[in-house]
Amino acid sequence: MGAEARRLLDQALALPDDDRRAFVEELIRSLQGIPVELAPAWRGELEGRIAELERGDVQAVPWADVEDKIAQVLADS
Repeated sequence: MGAEARRLLDQALALPDDDRRAFVEELIRSLQGIPVELAPAWRGELEGRIAELERGDVQAVPWADVEDKIAQVLADS
């Protein structure tokens, strides 16, 4: 990470939680559509999970439900 990126990161980390979350979401959105090279093991894992979904062996869980579960687990610990 270069000096400019480090400076921006330090500034972003000083933001309130909601602003940091919005900042990260915008950064992630800016990367969508950029090809990502996956290691063969990760590619195999991804292909296997997609196949499970397509066969109906598993059901997808909405991200909002996952977030709620994570928040609940963290609150209980």
